[in-house]
Amino acid sequence: MTRPPPAVAMQTAPWLWPTILVVAFVVLATAGAVHHTMWRDEIQAWLIARDSNGLRDLIWNLRYEGHPPLWHLVLMPLTRFAADPRLMHVPVILCMTAVVALVLWRAPMTRVEKILFPFGYFVLFEYGVKSRSYAIGALLLIVFCCLWQQRRRHPFLLAATLVLLAQVHILCAILAAAAFLAIVAARLWEDGDDSLPGRAEALATLIFALGWLAAVALPAHAAITGGATTLPRALWSRLGEIASVSALLGPSHNALTAVPALAIIVATLVALRHRPAALVFLVVALTGTIGVFFAVYGSNTWHRGLLFLAFIVATWLARIQDPAPTGPGRRLLSGLVLSVLCAQALTGPAALWTTAREPLSRARDTAAFIRTMGWEGDPLVGMADDTTSAVVGHLGVARAFYANAGRWGSFVLWDRRRLVPRSPAELLAELAAVPTPHTLVARPDFASDLIAAAGYREMARFTGATDPLENYVVWRKP
Repeated sequence: MTRPPPAVAMQTAPWLWPTILVVAFVVLATAGAVHHTMWRDEIQAWLIARDSNGLRDLIWNLRYEGHPPLWHLVLMPLTRFAADPRLMHVPVILCMTAVVALVLWRAPMTRVEKILFPFGYFVLFEYGVKSRSYAIGALLLIVFCCLWQQRRRHPFLLAATLVLLAQVHILCAILAAAAFLAIVAARLWEDGDDSLPGRAEALATLIFALGWLAAVALPAHAAITGGATTLPRALWSRLGEIASVSALLGPSHNALTAVPALAIIVATLVALRHRPAALVFLVVALTGTIGVFFAVYGSNTWHRGLLFLAFIVATWLARIQDPAPTGPGRRLLSGLVLSVLCAQALTGPAALWTTAREPLSRARDTAAFIRTMGWEGDPLVGMADDTTSAVVGHLGVARAFYANAGRWGSFVLWDRRRLVPRSPAELLAELAAVPTPHTLVARPDFASDLIAAAGYREMARFTGATDPLENYVVWRKP
């Protein structure tokens, strides 16, 4: 067997290691998805998409969600194809695989940085295994980076990318605004062009503005009229959102990670001081995102991961013109990027191992038990909508009766009605009108003695979930 000439080997070798990394990412993300049990937030989007008849109905069903509709529009065709919500893994893994591939082949990173990137916590687990809209947001942010050098040549393509990004999530809308302002900063200070925008640029700006306003309309409505998303919080809790920058180093959210993460942010801002576009993007992304955490709702791990993506985008933009790690500022930036990616890679595989051993939710197991008993055709009732809805999604039934809201439904309707406090006895009284036989799903800590006294028989318990709200007791009333 003859060896290929050295020239051929030099041409093919650069593609080999990125391909291996992409395949490794797909294998790990798929394995994580197989072991991951979808929980209520994932199932909520599936149920809304499943039970919406067209765009108008979808917009109406999203009125309390606080999210634009893009993710649900992606899910709607899947819900018509099959009833299994695990189909959501397909677009997520496809999006994150594209993210990894674009970073490996297009990002101005060193080889070590590229090797670390696919195995970070947010890339591999939070956005690669969990089925949420953030995977689409991550892909659109990376596409924005890839289009950066063609921003003057293809303004409409860039505007369309940012409009779609804004339609993913309200936090992604903030990142889209940061990206737009970065384009303006680059035009004024990096390109040295202070002339009036041409017709194409002006029209692209108008398209972005209209698309962005349309994206924030639903979240604004939810913030004004919703219930659970606007609950009051103490000032100390709001100020604690500054620690959200801990996401640069992984999922932890405490002082031990916040202090070094803040130091990395400050050092990054210093390193970007001569790169106006990257600096503007990072400042707007950080202040806007943390501002939402402070003023509107408290952040969760998946929200904070967008700060990590903002860091990646800002450093990408800064390195496009000067990719070589020479000079004090560029060496500092390279050291910061490497530190962040090392910390991420330490927590990504560990999260896969944890989710394989400790389920996030027992909703799927609960649904499987009900199906095995042949009860899926009988009425299903739940004491709380935000936990029972996950069982509804996995079971594939049309609806359940939610005692806390006093109504039939599938997805959670986050209105003020469900926030009216009721005693366990009052909740059980709501179930009197439900035809029998029926199945009741409740949390293990919910008044078992009252449920038994109301004529229910305990049939099974499903505990051990890392989310305490997604442990279940199955009751049956003949």
